[in-house]
Amino acid sequence: MVKGSKSKMPEVTCLGIHCNKVIEFPSYIRPQNYDGQVRCQECKSLMHIKLVNSDVLKYSLVLDNSEDAKGHEILRKLKEVRGRI
Repeated sequence: MVKGSKSKMPEVTCLGIHCNKVIEFPSYIRPQNYDGQVRCQECKSLMHIKLVNSDVLKYSLVLDNSEDAKGHEILRKLKEVRGRI
């Protein structure tokens, strides 16, 4: 979920599978112009975000570190391998 306004930092929720906490942006990030990565303080998942004039233009999960995320990744890879056999 992403909510933004022109006067302040937008509210962005972590995309980690088992997290969904609101991300607290570091003070060096300016909502007027930022294109880079942020880490969730709760689960340590890594996301890429692009902000322009306090609007979220891009928002994606780079690395999911939330609880059991590695288990989901292992299951996904196992399904891929089984599909090739």
